[in-house]
Amino acid sequence: MKRLPCALAVLGLAAALTAAGLPTASAASWGPIDPVSYSVKDVTVSSAERGCTDRTISMSAKKAPFTGVVPKHSLVFVSVQDPQDQYIGQQALVFQDPKFNNKTKRYSASMRWPVCNGATAFGRYTVGLAEIRYGNSVNDLWEASGDTLTATDTTLAHYYVRRASKAVIKATRSGKKVTLSVAAKRYNPIVKTAEWGERYDAITRYSTYSGQKVRFEVKSGKTWKPLKTVTLSKGKASLKVGSSSKRQYRAVLVKNSTTAGKTTSTVRR
Repeated sequence: MKRLPCALAVLGLAAALTAAGLPTASAASWGPIDPVSYSVKDVTVSSAERGCTDRTISMSAKKAPFTGVVPKHSLVFVSVQDPQDQYIGQQALVFQDPKFNNKTKRYSASMRWPVCNGATAFGRYTVGLAEIRYGNSVNDLWEASGDTLTATDTTLAHYYVRRASKAVIKATRSGKKVTLSVAAKRYNPIVKTAEWGERYDAITRYSTYSGQKVRFEVKSGKTWKPLKTVTLSKGKASLKVGSSSKRQYRAVLVKNSTTAGKTTSTVRR
């Protein structure tokens, strides 16, 4: 964790807490928590009918070695940033008094964060840039009042919200030449704009698209070997290969920041 103190200097923390009326202990005591990492699984959205799905965002933290300081409570306000670098959840996730695990010597906590399948931007999300508050009164921590002291933590984590993809492969033979063709679509919901105060509505739709990489593969023994990687154009890509005997082929849509990967079924020509 990189800690940027807001309300006080780190070197003067013990004295400041004592002056604020917080309890102190021996030099072996520990103070506020120190976030180490956040974790959240990537999301693939395939249907608007599912509405909003909650994802679990977990935080791991260690004891922060502030000499002589033993605050009773900690609050960690974590922000979520969307692919357009907009803070869709400024201090949206709140971890209160995370539990300490004596075996791992870590604090841990988790929160639920919604991913709305029809209206969510696709791409990389950032979790982090937390404000840490610590003190004796939980009520004071929520209001940032009383003996509350704060620091900013710059620990970051990322997760991806991707569109689901579909792909079909076909193969035709002409003599010793085999032509492989793939057709692909990805989730592209129709989002209806609702009036202020009403919920949005979305309709599931899959559309052709361009730009995603497609890797054609051939089976050799028990393993798949790459033939060539090409780029989708309007949902299509093709490749000609030379082969005098029948072989098994497939295509793999290579996942990127906004679209999930997909492996087609196998064709033999």
